[in-house]
Amino acid sequence: MRLVFERDIPEYKGKTRRERNVLHRQARNLDKRIMFLEAISGVGTFVPLLSSLMELRKHGYLPSLLWVFFLYLAIGIPLGFFLRAWWVNPLVKDAIQSLRAEGPKGGSPR
Repeated sequence: MRLVFERDIPEYKGKTRRERNVLHRQARNLDKRIMFLEAISGVGTFVPLLSSLMELRKHGYLPSLLWVFFLYLAIGIPLGFFLRAWWVNPLVKDAIQSLRAEGPKGGSPR
């Protein structure tokens, strides 16, 4: 599976942050797997990362909580971007493209 960043989604180009959020919300409503994978990639990675760093602190490998905090940020932020680009953004891209292919809902204006 290829990594898809937000800049790679053509529907996001030239949009403000609010417009991208609306598109993302529509995609999430269209494909429920997006919400599930967002939860898994968030909680399923950051909680074990923090508990692992706290275990290292408990056993004396990390000298202070400041090290835990910095390592949590240094590992967690790139890991979060990677997992979002690997799992979530391809589904968002496909959902938005299928939403655009369907066209606007409702009848023709008369």
